[in-house]
This record gives sequence, C-alpha cells and structure tokens, in this order.
Amino acid sequence: ICNKLGYKGDKAKCQIVSRDRAERFLDAVKANRDDVYTRMADLDTVEKMIAADIFYHSQCMRKYLELHEHANRTCLLCSEPCRIWLKDGYNQSISGEKFTKLV
Repeated sequence: ICNKLGYKGDKAKCQIVSRDRAERFLDAVKANRDDVYTRMADLDTVEKMIAADIFYHSQCMRKYLELHEHANRTCLLCSEPCRIWLKDGYNQSISGEKFTKLV
C-alpha cells in the first residue's frame, strides 16, 4: 500500500489471506482511485487479490481502509463533508470524537 520498506521503524508485514480483508481492500482501492489503484489495476477480483500475495504494514492498511470507510462522513453541525489533512498525507473525514477535539 505505502510502497515503503517499513512503517515508523516497524518492518513487519501482513499478507492478505482472508476474503473479508481482500473485499474491503478491493472496495477501498476502487473508491480511492489513487496510486494504489494504478499499481493494482489488474487485481480486479477478490480471488486475484488473494492469489497475488499482497503484503502490507498493518497501520498502512488501517489508514488506507479508514480513508475509504470515512469518506462519506459529514459534519455534525452543518451536514457538509468534513475533512482534515493528516500529517502523513492521508485525507480523512472527521468523525465524532475527532470533531469534538477540534472544537
């Protein structure tokens, strides 16, 4: 996902082996349409994704899935999409707890 050797000093990686993880990742890749989408364009099914032996840092996967899963969250006050730019470059919506910390 991140295309880097390690994440904050941690070089341990996990492999996509479950159907659930592959489905969630494939949905996120299709929705985000970013550089990950470009690199994985030929992996358009869950079966191909599992067969491709994809390895990832658990924190990178968590952030990538959050980018997709929170993309449709809206502001509690104005019902407009609320987004913040995180320091590591991921664009993520503000959810309830994060919103109250900003106010």
